[in-house]
Amino acid sequence: ITCSAVQLGIITERDMVRVIARHAGNTPVGELASKPLFSVAPGDTLLHARDLMIDNQVRHLAVLENNKVVGLLGFREIINGVEYRYLKEMQQLLQERDQALNTSRLNLQLAERVIEASLESIVITDAENRIVFVNPSFTHTTGYSAEEVIGRTPAMLSSGRHDAAFYRDMWKTINERG
Repeated sequence: ITCSAVQLGIITERDMVRVIARHAGNTPVGELASKPLFSVAPGDTLLHARDLMIDNQVRHLAVLENNKVVGLLGFREIINGVEYRYLKEMQQLLQERDQALNTSRLNLQLAERVIEASLESIVITDAENRIVFVNPSFTHTTGYSAEEVIGRTPAMLSSGRHDAAFYRDMWKTINERG
């Protein structure tokens, strides 16, 4: 609403509710408008618009181009724009995560096939040194099935042929080099 030669105003839903609550009757529209209606240019950033709204405690801005109102920008549109951008970024990140997980899954499947086909006995343990996997070559070499060894420690394989120094050196190497 043009309130004067130099001042614009706006009537929002809140203004209409306020008018109805006060039973203003035949009050001219220009008197009902929230004033002044602050403005931004089409090239201004949403951050600038948001700051202008916060600094002036208003919820709407006019978009002025060549001193003509070409649009209105509300706080809700800014929030919706931010939410939309956030949603798009989250979708992109989830898609990238899914692709990375799929690549990892394929690499793990390949590694599992290589380990199972290996002629070398392979034992995989967890951080607590509990056996979580053995390959068929291990079963063939030791005679222990996977079911018999999973959950136990490699200490069960001790033959009694090696002294404490051998095992100390072995664990030192494992801990230092993996």
